[in-house]
Amino acid sequence: MLASANECNRKLIFKNNLIQKKMNKSKCSMFFKYVKIETLYEVAIAIKKGIYNNPLVFLSPPMLEADFLAIIENYKSKRTAYKNGGKDQKGEYLTAYDLLITALVDYGVYVDKYALGNESIITLGGYIPTKTSKSDKPLPATPLPELKSNGTGSLVSDCVAVPTASMYGAVLSNVELPNMVVDENGLLKINEVEPFANMAVQMNFSSPRKKTWIGLTSGKLYYVYYFAVNSTGSSLISDPASLLCF
Repeated sequence: MLASANECNRKLIFKNNLIQKKMNKSKCSMFFKYVKIETLYEVAIAIKKGIYNNPLVFLSPPMLEADFLAIIENYKSKRTAYKNGGKDQKGEYLTAYDLLITALVDYGVYVDKYALGNESIITLGGYIPTKTSKSDKPLPATPLPELKSNGTGSLVSDCVAVPTASMYGAVLSNVELPNMVVDENGLLKINEVEPFANMAVQMNFSSPRKKTWIGLTSGKLYYVYYFAVNSTGSSLISDPASLLCF
């Protein structure tokens, strides 16, 4: 049977023993602390674009884009005033510099939360990934799911094989779930979706790619999401495949 979202306490949690919490994963490096002062503004703008131009990856940034841009532009303004006006402007410049560096550190922590060691996501956010141990496996790629009918009240899902995956997780829902994420501790979380009272989900975290879903409502549209897991961690959650259940 499908469990209601309230029964799942509004958070669907999956702990997989194959996900090792303390793996040496790639993270956002603090490279911006060491770039030339002349290029820090351009670095900050690149990070802003990387995060806010990809809202489907970076769902809830630490602050509004306009507020982040204001910190960046304030740094540029105070830097120019210090350069042209001398030491009397140094205090305000250093305050603006510290504010910008603090913001870039906070955004790096934020990007790490979504990247989970995935270097391509870190790079997408405008950061440089830290180096990892050569023995680490790369994170698995995001699977591509599909749904097929399996008789009345039943569906079967599958996905394209991911070479480095050791297992596959899947979530079936009667509503779209755009804000799912597997965090660095292997917890699968689904943010609140409206209308919440009518939301129902089913989860399958077995090794095989193929999953059978039963006890469904005929005439209802269902969505299935997949992610792949190996000893390094989890892939991103896939876009959904959908099908009307008969």
